[in-house]
Amino acid sequence: MKLQREILDQDYLLQTQNAIRKLVSHPVPPKMRPCRRCTLPCSCSGSLSCGCDCRPDCKHLPEAMSSEPEGFPIEDAILPIVYALNCLGVCRPYWSCEGHDDPQGNLHKLPRVWFYARSTAFPRLINDFLTDLNAAGALTSRWHVCLTYSAPENPDTGFSLEPNISPGDHPSLKLLHADIAAIGNEMSSGVKKSANDFLARTNGQRPGSLTFISMPPEA
Repeated sequence: MKLQREILDQDYLLQTQNAIRKLVSHPVPPKMRPCRRCTLPCSCSGSLSCGCDCRPDCKHLPEAMSSEPEGFPIEDAILPIVYALNCLGVCRPYWSCEGHDDPQGNLHKLPRVWFYARSTAFPRLINDFLTDLNAAGALTSRWHVCLTYSAPENPDTGFSLEPNISPGDHPSLKLLHADIAAIGNEMSSGVKKSANDFLARTNGQRPGSLTFISMPPEA
């Protein structure tokens, strides 16, 4: 079966490419601080903007990355992904959970991070990165990006980065937490690689062209 791709809209392509270039060029620590609430002076000069001390194991992260730090600091096990999303600079996390077992030790709540993205290109690139990470054997479970809850009055669309658990799967929370660490460690470089790959593939495309995609045979 072949699927016809939409006629290419040059304005939309340029808008998407510009958004992706913004992601690629966004600075990472120590050139920036991923925590908007951080007011700690840096150790090198006492600056309030220098990111020389910013790292995913900073003891202040649970409060500095939470919108309600006193009552709801970010849970430790999910911090690597929350931190990595903030470092991308284009995806704003707004809710997270590290996952929880029930009293019998069975997985009861999935670990996940909800985030906003003003361009749908960003969730796509994150999903491409997760696919590459899984293909490399770096994850114990498949992870993906999907749509999630947004408040009815909120015009932004919410996305969730979470394990893609099939019926019959019984992953352990310990292994999912290991996945979180792996995703957080590789996200900045991996998503930017996906972004650069996209820009290379779409460079030089012309408006009005039609292409056809051959679907792989079903397993």
